[in-house]
Amino acid sequence: MIPFFDDDFVQDFAETSLPTRTCRVDFERDIARGFDLDGIAAIKQTIFLILSVERYEYEIYSWRYGVELQNLIGMPVPLVYAKIRNVITDALLQDDRIFRVHGFRFERDGPMVKATFLVDTEHGLVEAERLVRIAA
Repeated sequence: MIPFFDDDFVQDFAETSLPTRTCRVDFERDIARGFDLDGIAAIKQTIFLILSVERYEYEIYSWRYGVELQNLIGMPVPLVYAKIRNVITDALLQDDRIFRVHGFRFERDGPMVKATFLVDTEHGLVEAERLVRIAA
């Protein structure tokens, strides 16, 4: 006997997006200040937090959260630039409010590289940066 499935799927629901409202973090004082951050400011804070957490290092975070920059120390500079671009793009695109990461510019200052880039989000364009240590 072959089972019969009724394929008359009726979509009786609507997809909704959750708001970007989040807790405001005061990084200078190391405290959370209210649940009032929304829109582009919430996205900027999210970008900062994602790029501040090394992926796979903390069990509290999903393996999809964070960035993998620690293994770049000692690599040749042109390769480091390409890897930084790929790693930051991969980390930020895990958030569904972020659509594209582009326009990378790099400045080297001794053992550090400053990556400046643009992030297209559902709330607009954000310019972001990240310092990366590439030499011991």
